[in-house]
Amino acid sequence: MSLNSLSTRRSTGYKPKDPSQARLTPVLGHEGHWTEMFDRLEKELESINSLTRRQREAFSGKLFEWLTDPRSVYFGMLVTADKNPAPGPDGLSLRETWKEAGKKVMWEWSRSISEDLRNGTYIPNSPARVEIAKTHGTRTISVFNHEDAAIQRALLGTIHPILDRYLLDSCEGGRLGRSTWTARRRLVKHVNETGSQHVIVQDLQGAFDFVPIQRLLQIIQKRIPCAQTVDLIKLILTSQPRAHCGQGIAQGAVISPTLLNTYLDHCLDRKIIKVEGVNLAIRYVDDILLSVDGSSAQRVNEELNKLIVEAGFKPKYATNDAVHDLTKDSAKWLGHNLRVIDGQLMFNIRNESWKRLRVRAR
Repeated sequence: MSLNSLSTRRSTGYKPKDPSQARLTPVLGHEGHWTEMFDRLEKELESINSLTRRQREAFSGKLFEWLTDPRSVYFGMLVTADKNPAPGPDGLSLRETWKEAGKKVMWEWSRSISEDLRNGTYIPNSPARVEIAKTHGTRTISVFNHEDAAIQRALLGTIHPILDRYLLDSCEGGRLGRSTWTARRRLVKHVNETGSQHVIVQDLQGAFDFVPIQRLLQIIQKRIPCAQTVDLIKLILTSQPRAHCGQGIAQGAVISPTLLNTYLDHCLDRKIIKVEGVNLAIRYVDDILLSVDGSSAQRVNEELNKLIVEAGFKPKYATNDAVHDLTKDSAKWLGHNLRVIDGQLMFNIRNESWKRLRVRAR
């Protein structure tokens, strides 16, 4: 997690310092404020992909040391308390605990957790499973104890800068500075510049539930040069209940969107952009949109479905609901109906989205 993001500055009151100063001190060079450590950490991580193999091996020991520093754990607790998610099975709220115990006790707690992580004695608690209503059916969300959520937040703050650098521009969801709005802007710019009107929209059914754990860990091992950090990720993943044996990462876990992006980048995104006839690819978490040549739309749709199945997922939409000429019919994507009228791409909010908005506004 980048501390330069707007959401984090709101959460922590953090103000970025002059980045040129971050290199002047090693990450764990002194007992400074925890925000200073993250300044230095982010500068160190910027160069990781340019390291030689030998340098990456030497770097590996540092990563776990940074992750398990009490300041990193404290950051995870601070942000978790600010976001105040629903309490897990133990019923404890970090925000309420923070108010009652104060900063000194929370630092003591952070040091204790840090020691458990370093000694290998940390055991994640199993989350509660909650059914959330959808437009059609329900979605199962995992709700973690706040202590476990804080540890995941600290872990994400360390691994996200590394894993995010591998992702293609086609990946818009679960990334800092990216959103449904940046995804829509890319599509609008493309249509305005090319006059494209044919799209394929697809959704991965239960995407989080079908990620193969062992294959995911193999990909992560190639991208994160630290066996101890990968072992911690494995510990967290294997402690979560799964709908399918050997498959599934918890929807609701702080680290899950980044891990899903990592898997799909390797097994799907990089293959989609090589398909002949694909002019633009956008994936927002498990929602895919391709801008294609009209003459090759059916073939591209077949190849997309084949790639989705090879990656271990199931496409949600049949051909008639996936392939669209936007001058003739609308396509459902990210809560909108897409249509090209008089050469302009139009976004109309779907009725289901209006209903959800009304419910949230009550």
